[in-house]
Amino acid sequence: MRVRLSDLAEQDLLDIATFIAADSVLQAEIYTDKLLQACAGLAESAERYALIPRYEGRGYRRRPFENYAIICVVTSDEVVVVRITSSARDIDTLLDD
Repeated sequence: MRVRLSDLAEQDLLDIATFIAADSVLQAEIYTDKLLQACAGLAESAERYALIPRYEGRGYRRRPFENYAIICVVTSDEVVVVRITSSARDIDTLLDD
């Protein structure tokens, strides 16, 4: 199954990289690569992650990765990464936009 990042997820990834790069460009590159690998891994295992309560109807699933949450939707032929966000962030505010 193919994995695709939404425009918002791509912006989230850029924001994360920019934040980390303030301390270390190398660490930002390493960490964003790890995040992308975690996203790519959804191709084989996205449905093993639980649906997010209140968002089952939209099919949103949460894949934890260190201090982040990768929010995705599984369709018949792809996994769409909707957002990549801090696990501490209010998910309702993020997804209700």
